[in-house]
Amino acid sequence: MAEFTCRAAVLVCVPRGEENIACELWERCGLLFSQVEDAGQDEAAGMLYRVEVRLQGSRWGALSEAERRVMTALAGR
Repeated sequence: MAEFTCRAAVLVCVPRGEENIACELWERCGLLFSQVEDAGQDEAAGMLYRVEVRLQGSRWGALSEAERRVMTALAGR
């Protein structure tokens, strides 16, 4: 993996039953992710994941780029 200069994390609610697919797609794209356990969420609606994206360059725009990469990975299914 190439060096990175900043990290951005995105919280994503994955619908129930699609967790395995989402995790597989994120893993293929080299994104780090973990399930958020203590979020006080309604588990029937879905599971909350923290997805970390490592980026090169400035922090300016890092969050929007992280969101784009996370959603692009999910769009690949």
